[in-house]
Amino acid sequence: MQKNRHNPQSKFLGNTPNQQWLYPAAVFTIAALVTAVLVEGVLRRGSLTIWDPPVTCGALGLRAPWLTSIAQIFTFMGTAWFLAPVAALLVVTLIMKAQYLQGLIATSTMLTGLGLTSLLKHLIGRDRPPSIHQIGDFLGSYAFPSGHTLNTFVVIGVLTYFLARGHRRWRNVLVIFWLIHALLVGASRIYLGYHWLTDVLGGLAIGLAVLCVGYAALLFTTAQQAPHQRDICSAKTDSVGCPWPE
Repeated sequence: MQKNRHNPQSKFLGNTPNQQWLYPAAVFTIAALVTAVLVEGVLRRGSLTIWDPPVTCGALGLRAPWLTSIAQIFTFMGTAWFLAPVAALLVVTLIMKAQYLQGLIATSTMLTGLGLTSLLKHLIGRDRPPSIHQIGDFLGSYAFPSGHTLNTFVVIGVLTYFLARGHRRWRNVLVIFWLIHALLVGASRIYLGYHWLTDVLGGLAIGLAVLCVGYAALLFTTAQQAPHQRDICSAKTDSVGCPWPE
C-alpha cells in the first residue's frame, strides 16, 4: 500500500491543504489592512505619523562613526547592486534545475515588489526627512514606501523560501535571519536620515503582501502538478511512496 507523503512545501507554513491556503490568505489580509492604514495616515498626516519625527530624532541621537558604518553596510544590502545579483543567481539556479515555473513565479514576485515601490512612491508623493539629516548622497525622490526595505523583504524572502524548502533543518534559522536582515535594512534607512518610520513599516507590510501572493501562486502550481506526479510514482512502484516535487 502506497504511503501518503505531504508536499514538503506544505510543511513550510502548514500541514494540511486547507492550512496551506489559510495562512497566506490570512497574512495577506492583515498586511493589506496595515498598508491601507499606513497609506491613509501618510496622506492625511494622521495620528500614526506623529511618531515619525521623534523616532528620527532618536536615531540622530544614536549616531556614532562605528554605527554609521554598520548602517551603511545594511543600506547597501538593500540596493539593486546587492539584490539584483542575488535575485539573478536564484532564478538561474531554478532554471538549471529545470524548475522553470518556479523561476517564473520567483521572478514575477520580485519584479512586482520593484514595480509597486516605484508606483506607490509617485502616487503618494511623500517627502523624505530634511536633507540636512541624510548621511551620504542626497536623495530627492519620494519616501513612501521604503524601497530598500520592501525589496529586501521580498527578494531575501523569496530566497529564504527556496533555501528553507531544501534545508528543512535550518528552516527556522533561515526565516529568523531573513526577518532580522530586513528589519536592520529598514532601521538603517531611518538612522541614515532617508526615511520616516512609517515608510519602513509600509515597505514591510507591502513586501509581506507581495510574498503572500507569490507563495499562493507556488501552492497553486504544486497542486496542479501533484496528480501528474502521483501517476508517475504509481507507475514506478506499488510499495514505496513517491516524494512530491521540490
